Amino acid sequence: MICLFVLPGLVTCSSAAAQSLAAEDRYLRRKYEAGTISLDRYRRRAESLRDAALAVGGYPELPVDSLGRYSFTTVVAVDASAPNLWESVSQWFALTGYVAEENLQYSDPETGRRIVKLVGTFRLTDRGRQSMAYYPEGRWGAATVECVLDLAIEAGRVTAQWLRPAVGIHSKRWPMEELVPVTRFPDNRYNSWEDRLHRSKVMHEFVQGLAADMEDYLARELPKER
Repeated sequence: MICLFVLPGLVTCSSAAAQSLAAEDRYLRRKYEAGTISLDRYRRRAESLRDAALAVGGYPELPVDSLGRYSFTTVVAVDASAPNLWESVSQWFALTGYVAEENLQYSDPETGRRIVKLVGTFRLTDRGRQSMAYYPEGRWGAATVECVLDLAIEAGRVTAQWLRPAVGIHSKRWPMEELVPVTRFPDNRYNSWEDRLHRSKVMHEFVQGLAADMEDYLARELPKER
């Protein structure tokens, strides 16, 4: 039996911690209530925020901790020994093609701890993240998307913490914390709220896709117990 579930305290964050459209609204309202912005400015920013979210297909619900850091945790539960799970995860790493250089990895089979950096190169378009083999017209161009994967592998389960996602376009790199909440930043043609939401969404989709792919691989290829 194999299953994937998310830890409620880390992925389905409380409304006070999860980065969402509601959290952006609360941030703007606090500025208005503190007298930092006028009522008219509050309304105009709230309207601009909703327009930006609509343009990217909805505000991406991002799992963050109480400090605003991205924190997405998944657990794959499976009836297998720790050595077999370790081997299967190693195979998955080799096949994804996203694992970064050796010096960006940590591996301790005795404790079951593995830390790797995963990096993918894509073409970003108005329709989202596309394979580099596909070349539609788009204003974002080629980009690298990355995250750190911290694994705890033990008999019967693989706990994965997906941390520190970032996106790089040309020579500029944006960690998640530099993109949201978007209302902290000026909304201008070079770093618009729409662009910030788009990049955040691409990062989260990259992580979600990898998590689902790892689950699928373990379900298909897990070595049989002897």
